[in-house]
Amino acid sequence: MMTKNKDKQADFEKKAFRAIYRLSRSIMKATTVQDVFSKILDTAIDVIGVEKASIMKYDDKEGVLKIIAARGIPKDVLGQVAVKPGEGISGKVFKTARPILIKDVAARKEALRHRRYKSTSLISAPVTCFPVSVRGKAVGVINMTDKIDGSVFTPHDLELVTVIAAEAAAYIRILNLAEYAKEGERLRRELEMAREIQNTLLPRTLPSLAGVDVAGECIMAENVGGDYFDVLHYGLAPSAFVVADVSGHGIGAALLMGGLRSALRAELGIPALPPSAVIRKLNRLIFDDLVRAEQFISMFYAQYIHSTRTLRYSNAGHPPPMLYRNRNKRFELLDTDGCLLGVEAGEHFYDMKVSVDGGDILVMYTDGITEAVGKRGFRFGMNGIKKSVLSAKNLGARGIVKNILDNLVAHVGGAKLSDDATVLVLKFK
Repeated sequence: MMTKNKDKQADFEKKAFRAIYRLSRSIMKATTVQDVFSKILDTAIDVIGVEKASIMKYDDKEGVLKIIAARGIPKDVLGQVAVKPGEGISGKVFKTARPILIKDVAARKEALRHRRYKSTSLISAPVTCFPVSVRGKAVGVINMTDKIDGSVFTPHDLELVTVIAAEAAAYIRILNLAEYAKEGERLRRELEMAREIQNTLLPRTLPSLAGVDVAGECIMAENVGGDYFDVLHYGLAPSAFVVADVSGHGIGAALLMGGLRSALRAELGIPALPPSAVIRKLNRLIFDDLVRAEQFISMFYAQYIHSTRTLRYSNAGHPPPMLYRNRNKRFELLDTDGCLLGVEAGEHFYDMKVSVDGGDILVMYTDGITEAVGKRGFRFGMNGIKKSVLSAKNLGARGIVKNILDNLVAHVGGAKLSDDATVLVLKFK
C-alpha cells in the first residue's frame, strides 16, 4: 500500500511539473489579462480532464465576480453570472483565498444553483498573486466540474488546480505592472537599463577549445528579456556550456539573469560536478529570489569531455537542444525532463550522456527563435533551425549561427522580434 501511495505521489508531482512548464511557456506569449486567463483554463482543463470549467475575475467597479473565460458553459449563462464576495461557493473561495473540494454538490445549500451540472463533484480554487499559505489576495476564482471519466475530484486534483492558479496569477501581476510601466519616459528608461544590463551578461569573446568549434549570439527584442548563454572553460576540467531564459521581460528579468550568471561563475569552483548537481546547486542558491520575484528560469547545461568525446548534460525545463549526427544525417533532441529553476526547491534534475563524432553539430537555443512568427502566421520552429543547420553544415560554428539568425530575420520579414533570440552552436571536430 505504501508503495502504491508513493507511486501516486510521484505521478502527481510529475504531472504538476509538466502542467506548470506547459502553462509557463504558453503564458509567456500572452499579452493581455484575458489571454492569460484563457491559457490558464485550457491548461487546467487538459490536465484535470473536465467538461465544464470557468474562471471568474473580480470587477473592482461593480464589486462582483464575473466570468471572464469558460469552457462547456452556455453563452447565455456567462453574462448573467455575478457573484458578490462571500456569497456561494465562488464568493466564499474568493473572500477566504482558500480552495474548496466538494464531493457531493447536492449536499451544499450554496451549490443548489449548480444543478445544471451532471456530476456531484466540484472544485473551486482562488487565483492569488501569492501562495495560498500566506493568504494572498485573490484576483479571481477557477471552478471545475464534470470530469470526463465520471469520477469524483480528488485532493490531488484540487492541489494541482491551486498550483496552476497560483503560478498563473504571477503573470497577471506582471502584466498589470507592465501596463503601468509602458507609460512614457519610465518605460524607455527601464528598457535602456535592461538592455545595458543584459549586454554585460553575454560573453564578448568565446574561448578557443580543443576538439570543438563554438559560437553564439543573442538578438535582443525591443522588450528586453533575460536570455543568457555562456562558455565556461577551466583548463584541464571539462568545458561547460549554458543557455538559459528568465520568464517575463524587462529589467527584472535581466537582474535575475545577472544573479544566475554570478552564482554560476562564483559558486562552481569544482567544474567536475555533473550538470544535474550544478543546476541543483544553482536552484538552491537563487530559489528564494525567484519565488519572491514570482519568476522562474529554464536552463540547459552541458559539459564536453574531450578525452572520451562525450557530452554530459542536464535540462531544467529548457527547449531541448538539437544534435545533428553527421554520420546518419539525422537530428536528436537532448532532454532530461527536469523542472524549471524556481518551481520546486527539491532535486528534480537528471543527467544524460551522449557520444559525439567529428562533424556532429549541437544547437542550443531559446524559444525566441522557435516561437518567432512570420508574415504568414507560421512559427520559425525546430524545422527552421534544422533547415538552417543543413544548409550551413559545412561551415564553422560562426557560419551556422549566422545562417540560423539570418533565416530567422528573413522569416519575420523585417518585423521586430517579440522575444530575445539566442543560439549557441558547437561543431565537433
